[in-house]
Amino acid sequence: MGNSKGAQYLYSDTGYIFLGDIIERLVGEPLAHVVRREMRFDHLGMDSTWWEVVEPRPLKANRAARQFLDGIDVTQINATMDLYGGGGLMMSARDLATFMQNLFEGGIFESPRTLCEMLRAGPHEGSEAYRGGVSAGAIGGHEVFSHLGFWGTAVYYAPNPGISVAGFTTDRMFRPALVQAIEKVLGASLGTQKL
Repeated sequence: MGNSKGAQYLYSDTGYIFLGDIIERLVGEPLAHVVRREMRFDHLGMDSTWWEVVEPRPLKANRAARQFLDGIDVTQINATMDLYGGGGLMMSARDLATFMQNLFEGGIFESPRTLCEMLRAGPHEGSEAYRGGVSAGAIGGHEVFSHLGFWGTAVYYAPNPGISVAGFTTDRMFRPALVQAIEKVLGASLGTQKL
């Protein structure tokens, strides 16, 4: 690569997988249990959220939709390729928007400093666009934060006025269209563009 350590940002699930392993070793519990408790899923009423393979699908959750990757049906692929901190959470768009809203409005972390640290831009190239687990950007001059899941989920949050929007597509190749639609809806909600 040619870059010195900490000079440039390139996304990889590997860091999150290592983090998941570290959490399990430190706490002595499965990652799914720790995440459910510490991220307050049950307290927030996120009753259609579960960690695929390692937790049963909640009674209130709809069955997962068929999933495609560039037109190829991958519904039956073993989910272990996307677990362990790099992914694997299943949830409704409502639960995803609920989580994002609570993340930014004090419903997840006990200390506001935790969110500040999560959103702090590092000194490396690319830090203005990606923080700790979320991307940072703007729509019509309004600051927004977002997270895209590999399989076709997208969630956005605009701190001012406090709006979260989430959605999913059943084929990852349509995720750019989903992102465009969410950004258009969010832009209309912010009064910066028309639907």
